[in-house]
Amino acid sequence: MGKLDILKQAKAPSEASIPRDVDFLGDPNAKRLRREIQNIVDSYNHPWDVLAELAQNSVDAIRRFERENPGEKKPHRIDIEMDARERSIIFSDTGTGIGAGKLRELLAPHGGDKENFPDEIGEKGVGLTFTIFSCNSYELHSTTQDSTFTGHVDHGLDWRAKGGSQLPKFVVEHESLTKQPPASTGTAVKLSDIGKGMAGDIEDIFAQSINQIILILRTKTAIGNTRILFGGPALNVLVTLKITNIAGKTSQSNVAPSFWSPDELLADKSKLIDYNDFTTKAAHLSDAQKTKMLSGGMIRLIGSEPRGGRDIKYAVYCVNSRNTWKEFCTRNHLTLAGGPDGETRNLYEGGIYVSSKGMPSGITLVPPQTGEMSYWPIFFMLIEDDSITFDVGRKSIPNRTSGLLRDIAKKQFYQILPLVKYLSKDPATGSSPLQFQDKVNTFADFKKLPDLGVKEIGYLKHPDAQEGAVVAIFHELVGAGILKGYETYRTGLKQTYDLWGHYIVRPEDVGSDFRDRAKGGVVECDLVIEFKYFADSIMDDLTSAVKFLPDIDLIVCWDFDELKFAKNFVQIEPLSPDEILFYGSNYKLSWPVSYGLGAAGEKPILALRRFIDELQRRRSS
Repeated sequence: MGKLDILKQAKAPSEASIPRDVDFLGDPNAKRLRREIQNIVDSYNHPWDVLAELAQNSVDAIRRFERENPGEKKPHRIDIEMDARERSIIFSDTGTGIGAGKLRELLAPHGGDKENFPDEIGEKGVGLTFTIFSCNSYELHSTTQDSTFTGHVDHGLDWRAKGGSQLPKFVVEHESLTKQPPASTGTAVKLSDIGKGMAGDIEDIFAQSINQIILILRTKTAIGNTRILFGGPALNVLVTLKITNIAGKTSQSNVAPSFWSPDELLADKSKLIDYNDFTTKAAHLSDAQKTKMLSGGMIRLIGSEPRGGRDIKYAVYCVNSRNTWKEFCTRNHLTLAGGPDGETRNLYEGGIYVSSKGMPSGITLVPPQTGEMSYWPIFFMLIEDDSITFDVGRKSIPNRTSGLLRDIAKKQFYQILPLVKYLSKDPATGSSPLQFQDKVNTFADFKKLPDLGVKEIGYLKHPDAQEGAVVAIFHELVGAGILKGYETYRTGLKQTYDLWGHYIVRPEDVGSDFRDRAKGGVVECDLVIEFKYFADSIMDDLTSAVKFLPDIDLIVCWDFDELKFAKNFVQIEPLSPDEILFYGSNYKLSWPVSYGLGAAGEKPILALRRFIDELQRRRSS
């Protein structure tokens, strides 16, 4: 007898105890609604997300206007204002406007009306919800050809954070049903008292210069139209940006409504080499002639490839060294000070970037495994797939799609790779005084790094954000006997995982939870180790299916950012002495049950900085 039969035979409850029809999808109560909204906001974790959602709505509204009014020659514009003093953003556009009758549906979580319009970008119906509950003052004014209204929502951010008996409401201040000409339609939205990110967050959107905001708008939002790269239509919109910083100083600029591609960063445009043009000529050129043409230049390859019944487009750029990105960023004021150990970060770098329907998503893909991994940083690839369905917050794409796009990236990588040797400038035959001074300065910089302070090993300084340094320090600690039991079969960055080895220790060197594993007086097992500078970067590998959590036994890192794990709902906490299997491991990661990882949902970490700090503390006490 099945479970259903048993349930049918069970004594029926009284009519008063359980109603015959349970309306479990009915109107949610305030607690459920607040939890739902909190989950929506938590799905966004980039400092530019508010800008991306506002830009997407404005671009979609303008595209809808052009579709619905094909004969109307209206000069479109998007005006953006940001004020750091009141943490406010204003977006105004000349799009089709929002009908007052649609407000209830559009403002509600998961509401929206874009699913039937394939040329529009929004699809989840959570963008307006996210913006409303990211601030404490949300003001909206909109005009359609049938109506005009003005209204506001107050204290959305505070209610989301603290709750309360009074649900936030959209208060209509003014409404008119007077007919308006098409030239008058548009929407203006103002968000004030926008919530801050992490304390001291150097990526706070209101701490950025006007050049940095322009870069964000053109590479992370719908204003950076990518279609024009592939011969598609331009976004015929005048975009203006006005920024007032915390000191009250105002900067203004027009923003090109197109993707900021690498060739715009070239000072000498003659150094941009089209791949197809060059390969046509190269058949008749000597190596010396090829070097003369390509040396110090940038190769560009734009094309498309049919995959899975759709046309996937790509724009690939290759430069002569990773330092070229640093030179570009320095010249265009696109650097950000205050990264790990105080170094300056380039805001424009090589990588594999994803776009869809003409919008750059801000999502990057981990490069596929190749035999020439060291060349990937000199490549910039934008891959556009209009069929992509993003998750809420646009943090990732489905693994199957990710694998397909990475395969296309790999194919273009190998297509251009034979030309890389001609891009490099001729090596110097001697050492000029300038080169010598650079060498002196480099050593001076190294000596400023904090001392590691472990006298038994030869590695003297803190790793300078280098994963290779983490590997070196780990092996030196093993060789010095400070880390016990680790034996290596093979290690190398070209493998799927960084270290394959063996682990063997005495029972007293593991926690009590594992001592029953002892056989013949030892606890031993094979193990796979993954090295990271910051442990939280493992999330990129797992999201893109480059690596798989169940295969990894131990993560060895320099340090980690607890908040970055928390944004992915992964918990990190110290290991108790009883829980330690791998000598020196000091923390564990716990993935939510919903991931279905079982025992693999908990993974130990050996954070070397914290291990060394504790080692020095014990020795000094």
